[in-house]
Amino acid sequence: MQEAQRIPVKLRIAKGSYILIADRTRHSKNKGLLATCPLCQTSDETFEHFLLLCPALSDQRNSILNNTRLLHKKLSNHFKHNGSEVDLIQVIIDSSTIGLLEPDCDNSILMDIEFQSRRLCFLLHTSRSKILIIMIMIENEVGLIDILSVGYATLY
Repeated sequence: MQEAQRIPVKLRIAKGSYILIADRTRHSKNKGLLATCPLCQTSDETFEHFLLLCPALSDQRNSILNNTRLLHKKLSNHFKHNGSEVDLIQVIIDSSTIGLLEPDCDNSILMDIEFQSRRLCFLLHTSRSKILIIMIMIENEVGLIDILSVGYATLY
């Protein structure tokens, strides 16, 4: 059951329909909006920042990402992947590209990477959502019931 909950988040990230602050500012008519990550406020909230760099999500990210990095390194040692962070983002978002580029790669490693990346994306998503809800509650001096009745997207 838990895997079924993780898949939609990963799909939205892979399709590019997962909305981050940088995406909102790019498409907003309000040119005063900043693309700064609302969680850490240290840099723009891009997919690289969300998946790999945001210090506010580091505790949630570290163990899963370390496992994913080890699996990615195994693939990098055997194939033409350079093991860079950009390559790692691609592997997290869509590990099937490796299988297409390297048909002889070990499918069990790809399946492990896919499992870890779904866990990572879902954990980061739920952690980000919880932090944003708490921030909205504090900023608007409202309770959780108020947010649930109005919808937190309208408050933010």
